Parts: sequence; C-alpha cells; structure tokens
Amino acid sequence: MFDQAEQDYRNHGVAGIFYTLGTGIPYKIYAVLAPSVSSPVTFALVSIPARLERMLLSWLIPTFLGWLLKRWIRNHRFLTAVLFAGFWIVTYAIYWSSVGS
Repeated sequence: MFDQAEQDYRNHGVAGIFYTLGTGIPYKIYAVLAPSVSSPVTFALVSIPARLERMLLSWLIPTFLGWLLKRWIRNHRFLTAVLFAGFWIVTYAIYWSSVGS
C-alpha cells in the first residue's frame, strides 16, 4: 500500500491522494507520506475535496434511498434499520474486497 501511495505521489504530486477512492488504500497512508510531497497546509487543503468524494457517496446513496422509500420507512422501522445496516455491510464488503486485491 505504501509503495502504491508513493507511486501516486510521484506521478501526480499532492493530487495523488485523489487516487485512493476504490483502491482500498487507507487515507492515513497518504497522510503519513504527505510531508515528502507537500506542506501540511497544502495537504490539508487538498484533503478536503479528496475526502469529500468518499463522504458524499456515503451520504448520497442512503439519503436517496431514504427519500425514495420514505413512506415505507415510516411503517417499517425495524426493516429500515436492517436496510441501513445492510448498506454499510455491502459498502465495507466492497471496500475490504478491494484491499485484498
């Protein structure tokens, strides 16, 4: 993982952090290696949009599903909790399967 993060930084500079999505490489690895390619302020500023793409996906999908199913959700609280848990289980299954590859 460290080798891949270093290669992303070599090829793309501090913007290499944008290549974390879908790779399974934790953001923390890029953060640890960041001082070799940028100042802390630059890294912090680039980190905002880089992390935002992950956060938006994690927020938009359940929000859209909630909006789509809002009438059903009111009447099925337990099943809604199961659906929510299922979303996160699938999300992390996809994440962990990409870490192993």
